[in-house]
Amino acid sequence: MGFINRGAEQFDERTAQAAQRGPRYYGDDNDPRYPSSRDLRTFAAVSVDVLLHFGVAFAVAAGIENVLLAVLVGVITYIAASFVHTVLFQRIFGATVGKLLSGVVLIRGVDGRRPTLWNLLRAFLFRACIAVLGLLADGSIGHDTYGDFLSIVRSRDVRALRTLQSATWNYQQQSYPPHPHSHLPPPR
Repeated sequence: MGFINRGAEQFDERTAQAAQRGPRYYGDDNDPRYPSSRDLRTFAAVSVDVLLHFGVAFAVAAGIENVLLAVLVGVITYIAASFVHTVLFQRIFGATVGKLLSGVVLIRGVDGRRPTLWNLLRAFLFRACIAVLGLLADGSIGHDTYGDFLSIVRSRDVRALRTLQSATWNYQQQSYPPHPHSHLPPPR
């Protein structure tokens, strides 16, 4: 059992070092601007979204007699539904259905604002590559599917931060992470 205690001590040291250095990007785990826990909500959001995509794929492929053709149509429909939902729907409405139900949103890691269409497309392609590599590597690929360019945070934290920024018109963004446009007024 000594190795478990050593692992816990190393984890505690790494956590303390991360807290001292500050967040690396907006929405990082130790970012004080987004203090609410979001792991369980993220899991719920992803589960709802995946079930929604599977439901659409099943509904489209259910009437096809040929099994091979039904599987092919189902896979293509799943990919199309996933793209429309996670890229286009999320860009228009600010979150997917699962994220709206669980109270989380995506923000850009560089400035804390809503993701652009390009950010969402990049995240979709990144997750698709991770999924393919995960299948090829027997699922040994990590779980952080957005890297540090998008972060999932609680929507109430975003609202609270924007309220604070609009209440103090001369609000200066904190020095981390450095941002080239920090002299600009806060987003509205």
